[in-house]
Amino acid sequence: MIQSFMTGIVFHGEVADDPDKWAKWLEFATDVICELQCKPTHIGIESESMHSGKVLQLNRARKRVLRVLESRESVSWLTVLSLPSGFRTASFDYYAFASRDCGNGFVVLVAGQHAFGGVVINNIVASLRQHIEPTYGEVFTMDRQENPLFYAARVNPSNAYKTVHVLQTL
Repeated sequence: MIQSFMTGIVFHGEVADDPDKWAKWLEFATDVICELQCKPTHIGIESESMHSGKVLQLNRARKRVLRVLESRESVSWLTVLSLPSGFRTASFDYYAFASRDCGNGFVVLVAGQHAFGGVVINNIVASLRQHIEPTYGEVFTMDRQENPLFYAARVNPSNAYKTVHVLQTL
């Protein structure tokens, strides 16, 4: 079986529930996914009025999300994804995703290892750091089947992930 390894950049710390910062996150997440040569196609959000248990098509939901942010609603998390057409499961079929989460206190960007090839990773790290008051960060690789989002959210202890490899502590 061929393993599909992903590269992630994660910061843990204080994530402010500030509508202006959420709007900047939406712009950053969309732009950085494009910078990685992927097309942002879907969005997930949890706010007072939006509880997208499933990802929504970005082109259809963007205005609604912007209205939520403009109304200054509290937002728990917001994720922008690049998914293939006809995807089956967003958590495994993505090309890239960027997520910001107040409740679990992290920001993360994950993409295939090839996506970071032509990109200066230090620039992305510096930009990602602007969306959190970080206490810890790292660049890591792991098999997508072990769910890098769960690793970033610290759902399980790090030793529960067999394929994770920390490349750099930030």
